Amino acid sequence: GASVTVTPVGQQNYTVSGTDTNGCSNTAIVFVNTSECTSIKETEFNNVELIIYPNPNQGEFKIAHASDINLTLVNALGQLIRYINLSDLNNHEEHISLLAPGVYFIVGKGNKHCFSQKILVGK
Repeated sequence: GASVTVTPVGQQNYTVSGTDTNGCSNTAIVFVNTSECTSIKETEFNNVELIIYPNPNQGEFKIAHASDINLTLVNALGQLIRYINLSDLNNHEEHISLLAPGVYFIVGKGNKHCFSQKILVGK
């Protein structure tokens, strides 16, 4: 019934205990690992930034890069949401919209570099 709000910084273990209406009780330990995230930095790729903005967002954002690049957008479970191809045909940028709230990743691979950039979508 009761709600408890905590604001951990870094890593913290919490012990959660509860008792139901029949008198049965149980205890669990919850490990919380947090980091301050007010925004996500652009990722440098082949000495040119991959720009993702705004991030965090409300389900709509833009991706831009100075040269041709193939990317994939996946959700937190690693499921493919869509392929993204930045090229001369779209002026090396793409507008993404209608994403449900959650954590997503832009994943790319180049000549000698691989990267994954986190995208945060809120309500």
